[in-house]
Amino acid sequence: MPELSIAERELVGRFGVFVEMSGGQRIAGMLVGYLLICKPEHQSITEMADALAISKASVSTVIRQLQQGLKVERVPVPDSRQHYYRLAGGGDWTEILRTRWKFLNAGRDVAAAGLRLVGDDPDRRERMQEFADFLDFLVEEFSPELVSRWETYRNKRTAEREAPR
Repeated sequence: MPELSIAERELVGRFGVFVEMSGGQRIAGMLVGYLLICKPEHQSITEMADALAISKASVSTVIRQLQQGLKVERVPVPDSRQHYYRLAGGGDWTEILRTRWKFLNAGRDVAAAGLRLVGDDPDRRERMQEFADFLDFLVEEFSPELVSRWETYRNKRTAEREAPR
C-alpha cells in the first residue's frame, strides 16, 4: 500500500486511542484500523511496520496477540515467503461479542468464589453481590442471542448496500 495520507494516519491513530480507552494496546488498535483500510486487505509485518512507522518487533508481537484473539489471521500469498495477515473473516466482528461473553462468564466464576469467601459478613457480601449482579446482567446482555441479533442486523444492512438503487 502506498504511504498513508494524513487523513488515513489520523483514522488509524483514532483506532489506536479507541482500543486503548477500552483497555487494549494502542498498537493493536492501530493495526486493526490499518487492516480495515489497507490495499490489498492482507499485509506483511514489514508493510504494516513501514506504514505505521513502528518497529517490526512490535508489529510481530501484537499481530500474534491479535491472532490468538481471533481478530487477525495469517493468509498464504502465492510466490511469497513472507507471512501475510488480514482481519479474520475479512472483518467479522461477532468474535468480539463471543470473546466478551466468555470474559464475563469467567468474571462470574470469580464473583462466585468471592461470595463463598466472604460468607455471611453483610458488609463484604453486599459489595461482592453487587459485583456478581453486575456480571450476571452483562452476561445476559452479551448473550448468544445478541450475536444472533447482530448477524441478522448485519445481513440486513449488507443486503441494503448491495441492492440496486
